[in-house]
Amino acid sequence: MVFGAWHVADGISNASIIPGSCSNDGAKKCKFTMIVTKDLVYRALKEAAMYSPPASLKCRQLQAFRVLERGGLISTENLGATICDKDRNWFWSRVWSASKTKAVITWEFPILLVIERGFTLPEPLKGKGKQCVTYNVTVLDKYTEGCEKGKCDGCEGRTVNDIYQDTDYLLFQALAYLYGMRFITIGADTYSMHQKELEKHLTDGKITTYTEGKKWGEIMESKATQADGYRTSIEAEKLYGTSVNLTLCNDVCYVDGWDFSKAVFEP
Repeated sequence: MVFGAWHVADGISNASIIPGSCSNDGAKKCKFTMIVTKDLVYRALKEAAMYSPPASLKCRQLQAFRVLERGGLISTENLGATICDKDRNWFWSRVWSASKTKAVITWEFPILLVIERGFTLPEPLKGKGKQCVTYNVTVLDKYTEGCEKGKCDGCEGRTVNDIYQDTDYLLFQALAYLYGMRFITIGADTYSMHQKELEKHLTDGKITTYTEGKKWGEIMESKATQADGYRTSIEAEKLYGTSVNLTLCNDVCYVDGWDFSKAVFEP
C-alpha cells in the first residue's frame, strides 16, 4: 500500500509491518504484537517533523529531524547525515526533501533532535522481557541578531526567551504526535499511523476496512508518567531550545537460533 502509515515489516520504507512474533529457523518464538519499538518511535518523531502544521513564520514549523549518533554532530554542516539516510528513520529535512539534488545534505532550523541516552533491561538473561529506553528529545533553533539591530518582528526579531517559547510549543507538538499514533490491522498486516492520518485515508477511500488496534497513548501512558525537561543552549553556536528526557518501555525478544551444527562433544 502506498499511504504513508508505517507498514510494520519493511523497516526502511514509508511504512513498516509489525512482527507477530520473532523467530529464527524454528527457534524459540516470543509472541508479541502491536508494541512500540525504537524504530517506530524514531519513525513517528520523523513524521512529527514532516507533518508539522504550517505556520505564518518558518520558525514556528519544524523544518528538520535528526537522530544524532553523538551530540557534537550538531555543529557539523550535514549533522552527520548522508544520502543513505534518504529513506531511513534517522534524518529528514523539508528543504532537502523538496530538492532535486539529494547528494548535498541541506537543512534548516528549527530542528527536532533525538539522542538515545541508554536503556535498561530489567531481566536481561531471560531471552525476552522489557527494554526501557531513554531518549533525549530536543527542539533547537538559532538566534539571530535582528533584535540587537532594532528588528523586533518575524523570526529574526526573536529574543532568546521567544525562541524558548517557540521550541516549547514545537517539542510539545512532537510529543503529542506520539500520543496520537495507533495500530491498525488490514488483512494480515499491521500498520502504525497517526489517528488523523487514518481519518484522511478513510475519507480518500485508500482504506475501507480495518481492525482497530491499540493506541500508542494507551500503551505508553502508564510507562511515561513523568519526564524531566530543561532549557538547552549552545552559546558558541547561538543555539537555544527545549529538551526532555523521555523513557519508554517495550517488550523485546532475543532470538536464540544458535548454530550448533559444528559443535563437538567428546566425553
